Amino acid sequence: MYDIALDLLQRYPKLALGEPSPLVAFTVNRSAFPSGTCYNFWQRLIYSSIPGKFEDHDQTSMNWAKIFIPGWRKLHISVTEFAGNLVPQIRRIKGTKLLHDQAIHLVKWLCSEIVQLDSSKASSLFENSLQFATLVGIPEVVEEIIGSFSSIVRHKNELDHSIFHLAILNRKENIYNLIYQIEGLRQVLLSSPDTMKNNCLHLAGYLAPWPKLNIRESAAGAVLQLQRELQWFKEVENITLPQDKEVENSGKKTPAMVFVESHEELVKEGEEWMKDTANSCIIVATLIVTILFAAAITVPGGSNGNTGLPNFSERKAFKIFAISDALALFSSTTSMLMFLSILTSRYAEEDFLYALPKRLIIGLVTLFLSIIFMMAAFGTTVYLVYGNDTTWILEVLIGLACLPVGLFVFLQFPLLWDMIKSTYFPSIFGKRSDRILL
Repeated sequence: MYDIALDLLQRYPKLALGEPSPLVAFTVNRSAFPSGTCYNFWQRLIYSSIPGKFEDHDQTSMNWAKIFIPGWRKLHISVTEFAGNLVPQIRRIKGTKLLHDQAIHLVKWLCSEIVQLDSSKASSLFENSLQFATLVGIPEVVEEIIGSFSSIVRHKNELDHSIFHLAILNRKENIYNLIYQIEGLRQVLLSSPDTMKNNCLHLAGYLAPWPKLNIRESAAGAVLQLQRELQWFKEVENITLPQDKEVENSGKKTPAMVFVESHEELVKEGEEWMKDTANSCIIVATLIVTILFAAAITVPGGSNGNTGLPNFSERKAFKIFAISDALALFSSTTSMLMFLSILTSRYAEEDFLYALPKRLIIGLVTLFLSIIFMMAAFGTTVYLVYGNDTTWILEVLIGLACLPVGLFVFLQFPLLWDMIKSTYFPSIFGKRSDRILL
């Protein structure tokens, strides 16, 4: 009930300065903010199209905008109301966005009240909220606190960890990305050591907390987890100073040594899963190659004893068979070679970043294509030999051929999609907004 809370705080402003601070309460409820809500593509599209209650569109210097935007906003609200009455899901998303707007507005109001106190009192109220919001992963609260009280970004806990140390150690990318909005102190914050002389690159080299590792539910869990760990290490490495790569901590270890040692078990798990998957798939690909090669030699309907040409060479179905058989043979051979390259890989840590996932993606895609073309070649063979130009037989064959293809998609597509998304989709790292915090 953030609207009621905001009304109470506006009536009694001293409530915002109590101990514990009401600002801390927001750090235990991540779902109260946009960053804590998981939506699919269509839900995100609906969410972004719903007007926010606390948006102020009149703060533009363009006169025409001051004239037309209020009218457009009224129409926008009317359309959204009408759609919400028809579709319950739109109404629920609208309620969620209203909750988010109220929570953000309340955080802004609390920060504006706390910042009016003397520096030491404001700092003590902000410190706990900032640390909790970082550990939970609520960038809206962290961004507003830093924007209201910029000196708080230098705050460190008892282990000399700043919020960016904590974000890296706990793999909170939405908090870490705020570093892009800090111009002056970026390198100082990332290079400063903790009590164990670890800089941020050392912390990126340590294994992520188990809950964060276990968040990716997939058949290729170890491989995807190791890939994400490598992405974190490379990202921090790219933004830190070159000399930070060779700095030793109190255990006389560089960041690279820390990463190798911490991820040794994860590399073994990833290697074992990769080899098991490649072995299984290479058997299937080899069987398909063998069958298709035999089918290419013994063509359906036999060959003419005088000319040596296939008896059905003039029929369209035979041409489809020949093309499908050739494509299936080429794609299954490619798949077999990709899986063979996985088996003969050296399995170094960096191979799990791009090389091995890329080979697995190519292998699975070409294996899928070979199954499709193999079904097409088999269907046309049956039609040529037994069909007698009967259409219903062709329709039945097409329906039956879709069964193994659909089964392959159902069983393997989630794995393939996770691999493609993790390897080729936009990075999770980058600037959150154009707002400069420092």
